[in-house]
Amino acid sequence: MLKSKTSRTSSNSKTVFYKTKEKYEVSSECSNCGKKAKEIQKALNEGKKDPEKEKEILKRLEEQGLIKGEIKTKIR
Repeated sequence: MLKSKTSRTSSNSKTVFYKTKEKYEVSSECSNCGKKAKEIQKALNEGKKDPEKEKEILKRLEEQGLIKGEIKTKIR
């Protein structure tokens, strides 16, 4: 997120732009999976990943032929 800060003096003003981390605010629990708002907020703050879900996505992509499971190289 890009924010600005303006400093003013009697002769001129100067605006400085700086970056901040995006903040998420969870207002209610998930109606699809039933997780509580605290769990969702914690996952967003920590960047927590679900390894089982990642494996499932990789398996699906392999079945569709979009990625290869292992990269095999021949040594000469």
